[in-house]
Amino acid sequence: MEDQRPTLSHEAEMQGRSFAARLAFCAELVASLPSPPIEVDARDGETVDLALSALRSGLSQEEMYLKGLSAGLLPIIRLTERRAEETEKREYKPGDNYGFSGPADTSSERYRYTAAYLRVLSSALAADPVQTANGLRGAMRLYAIYSCDTDPKGAVKFAIDEAGSDAENGIARAFAAVPSEWWAKFAWTAQDALRDGEGDVFISFKNLDAQGRETKDCRMAKTVAVFLRRGGFSVFMSLDSLEQLGKSAYMEAIESALQKAKVLIAVGASVENLTSRWVKHEWHSFHQDIVEGFKPGGEIFTIVDGVSQRDLPLALRQRQVFPFSQEGLESLARFLRRTFGREVAT
Repeated sequence: MEDQRPTLSHEAEMQGRSFAARLAFCAELVASLPSPPIEVDARDGETVDLALSALRSGLSQEEMYLKGLSAGLLPIIRLTERRAEETEKREYKPGDNYGFSGPADTSSERYRYTAAYLRVLSSALAADPVQTANGLRGAMRLYAIYSCDTDPKGAVKFAIDEAGSDAENGIARAFAAVPSEWWAKFAWTAQDALRDGEGDVFISFKNLDAQGRETKDCRMAKTVAVFLRRGGFSVFMSLDSLEQLGKSAYMEAIESALQKAKVLIAVGASVENLTSRWVKHEWHSFHQDIVEGFKPGGEIFTIVDGVSQRDLPLALRQRQVFPFSQEGLESLARFLRRTFGREVAT
């Protein structure tokens, strides 16, 4: 007999989880939205950029600070919505909606989508999964209308139906990408950024995607760093304090840290990111130093999520690979203790 019990939606299930998990879920939802035209004044644009940057940084920011940024977006949203109404009154003519209920052929849609996008961002900064998911659904619908502005009759209805499916798929992907609750136990905080420096363990990962957003790999790497530091290991991370350096000084710091590290850990949620230009440079040059005898006893380990070991580059595939889980990191820590001659009884 078919199970008739009601199932919770992804966002409802997220509602009772930790702040760390809710924020990660909401950040994924914002990242799945098409970028808006940002029809706001320059000063307001700076506020929006600051909010996006803070969301990408995730738990390196304090919860109250993120909520303050969330509230700071509300006046910008209201102003953008007023501009949408004024533009529609000035430009809309009956018949411009291609038979679909509601105006769909005025530049007011730019403002409407921008306001909807900012509402999703505001809800995300407050780590509210239900409001963020519902806002995503509405924003995707508006974007469908906005992007169909010059399409033939009937395209708007089709685009809106497709947008509904895209929204639900995006919510499902965000739910799948949210870390397990144990991530919250090893959450990166603002204080962790101050601990960067040369260490025995060098963590290699892709920090930002093509749109300048923090990657899942970056969040994974932060978790690995906190886990290992709590285990007494000296860890190098190329985040925050180093990124304030000029490009030349930044690269010098990276090269110096690579030379002094005894172990490199490559962290990745995709083969593409693990083989991106700078990540590959780091683990490949480290591998060459081991092969050529410049790093006697040196080791390379890999932490992956959603990546098959057989798909990894040969230099990584031939060495120890761990899943991104608490059990995987505990196994990694045991290997590190042996590498550094600090094996302890478990």
